[in-house]
Amino acid sequence: ILKFLSHKKDTKYQNDIEKNSNKIFEFYKDFFYKYQNTDIENEIQKSISTINDKAGFCNIISFNDISFTSFCEHHFLKFSGFVNISYKPSNRIIGFDKMCLIVDFFASNLQLQETFGQKILNTIVKTLKPLECNIVIKAKHDCMIIRGQKKTDSEIITNHFYHK
Repeated sequence: ILKFLSHKKDTKYQNDIEKNSNKIFEFYKDFFYKYQNTDIENEIQKSISTINDKAGFCNIISFNDISFTSFCEHHFLKFSGFVNISYKPSNRIIGFDKMCLIVDFFASNLQLQETFGQKILNTIVKTLKPLECNIVIKAKHDCMIIRGQKKTDSEIITNHFYHK
């Protein structure tokens, strides 16, 4: 970023650009590496509760509007929105805080929205072994807002589904 901005001919802000480049570096480092020492599957395994659902009361569990921010691998611009997770447990459940951790963990990557959703789905299926799982992600992409057609109200919705 500093290299790109150093080509700008406006030297009035050159000192600020150099100082702020460290802030930019620290932001990206914190964003992309905050979970680098986290074993997400182990974190989930430690918090799984087993249920005995002989009465059939536990059909679908839904976690709605889990907010996130991530960065697109194509343009290095952010996309943000909400993740909705629904699953039909076999006999394993986790709390809302761990679902949020899963979303935050995978959001801290450069990626496509489609990849983001698939990583969430794969982790839930592997650790909770649900009968069904559906992930819906609704996000606004900065690349659609500030580039190309400049569609400020457009959203991308992706669905990721698993059925045993």
